[in-house]
Amino acid sequence: MNIEGSIARTTVSDAVYRRLRDQILGSGAEPGAPLPSERTLSETFGVNRHAVREAIKRLQQAGLVTVVHGGATRVTDWRREGGPELLVAVASGLESGDRTKLAQQIVDARAAIAMLLVEGAAAKGDFNAGAADDVTGSTDEAAVAAYRDLWRDIAAASGNLAAQLTLNSLNAGLDALETEGLAVYEAEASRTDAITSLASAIASGDATAAQSAAADVFSTQAVRV
Repeated sequence: MNIEGSIARTTVSDAVYRRLRDQILGSGAEPGAPLPSERTLSETFGVNRHAVREAIKRLQQAGLVTVVHGGATRVTDWRREGGPELLVAVASGLESGDRTKLAQQIVDARAAIAMLLVEGAAAKGDFNAGAADDVTGSTDEAAVAAYRDLWRDIAAASGNLAAQLTLNSLNAGLDALETEGLAVYEAEASRTDAITSLASAIASGDATAAQSAAADVFSTQAVRV
């Protein structure tokens, strides 16, 4: 197997995908607008058609285009068709005010997903209440890192794969917002009493108390539109 060649093809395909993705998200293209043909894209980007074809397949999987066999590839209404994995790309192209607005929307979405995760984790009854100790006993960056690890543990314990993966995408969106995203994590991690109550309630199997504590954790929001 030609490993070096395989990596090169993947890299080119990724680059084409990112270029087309960013242009679709940032151009305000009307739903239904056709993409240039594979041949045109190949000539424009100076790449082979296989790389273009793979990139378009990824655009389709992301909900950004529809592909009709024998017809044009067209831009979708990505707000209706896309998933939370697009948040990273969307966040990178926003101005300050819009970044704050998106950060708040992600906060609210994470809070809703958290209700599902803590309910599932509490139902399992095997969560370690001590998982919160690294958050409450740390400061600054260490506390934020431990707080994020705590939610990864809760998500894993919930057994809800759909909610777990959605949380991952939402967190990636916050990470892409950089300063605004970090402010959110710092605000949430500072709610040490609520975090301790959250872990204890999950460990004891009390889903109602766990959801109440989770609501307290997310009630301190560093950004507010």
